[in-house]
Amino acid sequence: MPARRWLALIVPSLLLAGCAGSGPDLGTNIGGLYLFSASPASEEAARRAEQMEIGVELPAGDAIDTGRRRGIASADCRRDEGRQAGYEEALQELTIKVANDGADYLQVLGNGPLESRGSCRDGYYRLNGRGFRTADAGPATSADTGEPADAAAPEPGSLTARLEEIEALRDRGLINRDEYEQLRQHILSNPE
Repeated sequence: MPARRWLALIVPSLLLAGCAGSGPDLGTNIGGLYLFSASPASEEAARRAEQMEIGVELPAGDAIDTGRRRGIASADCRRDEGRQAGYEEALQELTIKVANDGADYLQVLGNGPLESRGSCRDGYYRLNGRGFRTADAGPATSADTGEPADAAAPEPGSLTARLEEIEALRDRGLINRDEYEQLRQHILSNPE
């Protein structure tokens, strides 16, 4: 009888221990999707992502700040080729994210030349940027319907301040990611 009790405790423990190492890491393909892969929300966003102008300076002329985003990609930070591949994937994800926000210009944040921006640590390349909708880009469209957005654009400072406020709430854990996205979409679709 003691052997059965011992076996009843050991077998489930071994099974659980064996399964613990088989979970996906953050860069693993799950059902055809990567956890750190963004996809265009609409055909218009896909077009904007393909034609995105990328730079390190603020865009020239009048432009509306559509917000900050971060691109993250799995990378081998110990090798130059791994860092380069991580940079390219993070930049692509960042480009898609700001295109989904209605931007047609991406300012990659950081110091130095464009190719040296971002950081590679703990197996992930991280790249921060801000999206802008320039005056010559034409009217914004809603990602959900493709219909033209409200033509009356807000003061860039007030829109930016409202977006930064909800981002701060999210960063402090006062609202979750879904609530943040809903509030962000509401602010962008109702700028007043």
